Amino acid sequence: MAYDNQCGNCQYYDSNGYDPDRYPAWYKGYCSWYRTYENPGNSCRNQKPRNTTNSSGCYITTILCGVLGKDDDDDTLNTLRGFRDNIMQQNPMYLETLQEYDVVGPIIAENIDREFKETKDVSVWELVFSNYIEPVSKFIKDGMYDSAVAKYKEMVEALKGYYSLNDRVASVKDYDMTRGGHGKVFTRDTK
Repeated sequence: MAYDNQCGNCQYYDSNGYDPDRYPAWYKGYCSWYRTYENPGNSCRNQKPRNTTNSSGCYITTILCGVLGKDDDDDTLNTLRGFRDNIMQQNPMYLETLQEYDVVGPIIAENIDREFKETKDVSVWELVFSNYIEPVSKFIKDGMYDSAVAKYKEMVEALKGYYSLNDRVASVKDYDMTRGGHGKVFTRDTK
């Protein structure tokens, strides 16, 4: 059974091996957008169909899951997502950081995905993980939010330099920071 326009085919949906021929219709998978368990036949307005690349637009997810092979429900990713959802999206002081992630992030993610497909080399991304992503997660767990954001910004600058990306990020009109940090720009009128 195909779930072309339903949760079962959404990038945010983890079926944990769901097979409609093996499991009953009431079986639920995890939706990382809403952080709830949903039936694969459900649908919502935030659905993002799975793509054929490892790049989700979120370069951190691309590094951890697409390149390093970690699970989408990895403790590090969940820590970063919790910080984004519960701290950053709630505080206007993080507006520019979230917006930059959503504007530059998909470009970085596509570059990482393309490079990894060509080289299959994980060494650079293991270093990014151990030198930046892992310390950011530890700072968050220790309640050292300013240090986490500073280390994260250091990583962004390193990746922008690595891919020769422009230093400036254009301002997005009506940017919706309450949905920021997903590797996709949402505006207040985005459905």
